Amino acid sequence: MERTEWLDFSHIQRNQPASSFRLNSSRGGTVALSDDRGRKNLVLVFLPDLDGPGCRTAMQNFADRYREYQAGAAQVLVVVSSPAAQRALGEGAAYPFPVLADLEGDVRRAYTALLPVPVGDDQPVVFILDRYRAPYVAWTGPEPDDPALQDEFLDWLDFMEFQCPECGAPEWP
Repeated sequence: MERTEWLDFSHIQRNQPASSFRLNSSRGGTVALSDDRGRKNLVLVFLPDLDGPGCRTAMQNFADRYREYQAGAAQVLVVVSSPAAQRALGEGAAYPFPVLADLEGDVRRAYTALLPVPVGDDQPVVFILDRYRAPYVAWTGPEPDDPALQDEFLDWLDFMEFQCPECGAPEWP
C-alpha cells in the first residue's frame, strides 16, 4: 500500500448522511454524530487502540494543530475501536478533542463498510464529513503519525468549504 490512500465518495454518497452514533466520551457523558450538525465539518479518526503503530503520535499531531481545525469550523473526534477503548477514555482527557470509546467496534464497521476497499481492524482510518454529516473523503494508510497528513486533512476541509452551497460556489464535476 502507498504511504496514504485517499478514498473519495461519489456525489450520491455525499448526499447521504453517515451512520449515526452515540458513544461515551473522555469528556464525560456521550457524543453523538448529530452534535454540531449544520455548524461544523467533522474529522472522524478511527484508531485501533492508542498503542498501535503511530497512534499516540497521530493524536498529538491532531492536538498540535487543533486550533487550525477550530478556525476552519471543524470538530475532531477520535474513536478508539477495541477492548482497550475504555482505557482510552481516561487517557483521552489530555487532548483538546473528545476521545470516544467504540468498545465492540460497531461504529467503525459501519463506517468502513462505506469504503470501496476492505480495511483491516488494525488499520487507522480518517473520515472527513461535511457539516451535514455526509462523508466527503476518507484516508487510510500505515503511517497515521506522518505530520504532513495534517496539512492534507486541513486542505480537504478548505476545499469542502469552497464547495459549500451556502457560499455560492458550484460543485465541480
